[in-house]
Amino acid sequence: MPAKPSIVFAHGLWADGSCYSKVIPVLQEDGYQVISAQNSLDTLEGDVATVKSV
Repeated sequence: MPAKPSIVFAHGLWADGSCYSKVIPVLQEDGYQVISAQNSLDTLEGDVATVKSV
C-alpha cells in the first residue's frame, strides 16, 4: 500500500496557522502527516522560506 502524502497548510493574509485546528486532527486520525506553517507575512520570500522549512 503506498504511503499517504504529507500535508502542509499555509495560511493566507486574514488568518493564522490555527485556522486549520479542526481539520488537522481529522486528517491525522486518517493516517496523514499534517503540519500548519506559521507565516510571518512580512515578505513573500520569508513566507516561502517558512513553508519550505516545515
